[in-house]
Formats: sequence, structure tokens, C-alpha cells
Amino acid sequence: MSLSPREKEVLSLVASGFTLNQVARRLGVSLGTVQEYRNRTFEKLGATSSAHAVALAFKADVELQILSIFVHQKND
Repeated sequence: MSLSPREKEVLSLVASGFTLNQVARRLGVSLGTVQEYRNRTFEKLGATSSAHAVALAFKADVELQILSIFVHQKND
């Protein structure tokens, strides 16, 4: 199982506490695009929710960049 760099980026932002709308704004893409990345990530990991995907990614040693939402929230 291998996640694309963009899938890792989306999952990292979700794991950091950002909503899908916030992720879309930060990445400059549509909400639908973010949902597609999330859905592909769920499928690859066998996840049923965002929390489940993050847990499975950590279990599979997928490198995620966890950010502090409180530091970045001012820009959203």
C-alpha cells in the first residue's frame, strides 16, 4: 500500500484537525478534489472514517506531517 504525496498531504491536514473545506482552501483545490483524495486514501488503507485512516496510516508507518491547527488557524 502506497499513498501518493497529495493523499499524504490531505491525510496529514485532516489528522491535524482541519476540515475538508479548510484543506481545500489551503491546497487551492475544490472540496470535491479533496473528497476524492480522501476516498482513495480510505480505499487504499481499508478505512471507514478519517480517524480510522489516520490510525491505519500510523500502524502502516506512513509518514504524516502533523501540524498544529492553532498556529495555522489564523490564515483560514
